[in-house]
Parts: sequence; structure tokens; C-alpha cells
Amino acid sequence: QTSVLDAFQVELLSALQPYMEEVSYPGDEILFERGKRADSFFIVDEGVVRLEVPTPEPDTEGVLDHVGPGSFLGHESMLAGSVHGVSAVADGEVRTRRVDSVGWRRMLDEDPQQGVMVLRALARQTAINLQAARGKLAEQIESDSPDPEVEDMVARATAAQREFESWDEER
Repeated sequence: QTSVLDAFQVELLSALQPYMEEVSYPGDEILFERGKRADSFFIVDEGVVRLEVPTPEPDTEGVLDHVGPGSFLGHESMLAGSVHGVSAVADGEVRTRRVDSVGWRRMLDEDPQQGVMVLRALARQTAINLQAARGKLAEQIESDSPDPEVEDMVARATAAQREFESWDEER
């Protein structure tokens, strides 16, 4: 997710302005929920939004990312006509601009040329988000690889434990 508005995004926001509504969310309110059909997308103006997934571990948060002003949320799912893969939750007070599927369709009907420009911008945004997600995934995979020093220590401890298991109580 990107969080800085570049010139291309400013142009995108100008094109979408007539079709957006401002929506504010108090802390911990859900903008959209994982597994629910996407009927809109959001642009964060103020505040931070947590992107989360459920986790089977008790007392473990499934927070994938925190995104802030300038971030686009949910556009991939809405354009694909699919369900959201994550939940988006306000992490404190959040102000957004929301484009629902009705406004989106109206924009495409009223100005198809502009609609193509917006689709290109959203495709660019999706590619940027995908690159960032790949980078985070690569970091996670690298950090999950075994540490040779720890592996050696565990092997030595296991061997020592086996040795102690054969000792009688008096020893």
C-alpha cells in the first residue's frame, strides 16, 4: 500500500471527486470485512487503517499492515467483483472518501474516456500494492528461515537430554 499522493493520484482523485462521498469512522470500526462482497473502495484522507485477517492462535493479532493518508483500499476487490481478502479496521479516528459501485458505474457511463484513465490509475495502484506485498512476504519468509546457531544449540540440548534420560535417580 502506498501512502503518498503523487501527481497521478491527484489527477485520479480529481476525476473521482463527483462520485465520492466523505465517510468518517471511529476507532475499531470496520470499513470492510474479509469474505464480504466488495461494493466500494476507499481513499484514506486522515488516520490509520489496519488490514487484518483472522488467526487461529489465541491472543494473536492477524494484522498484515497499517495504511494511512493517500492509501487506496478495496479497489482490487471491487473491480474484480469479488470478496475482500482482508478486513479493514479504523485504528483510531479515520476520514475516508468512498466510491461505491453505483458511483463507479455512473462515472463509466457519463465519461468512458475518463473511466479508462481511472482504470489505468487503479491498475497502477494495484501493481504498486502487489510489489509492496511481495517485498513484505519475502522479508517474512527470510525471517522464518532457521538460524544455524539456534539449530545447533537445540540439537546439542536434545542430545544432552537423551543422555540425562538414561541416568538413574541417584546419579
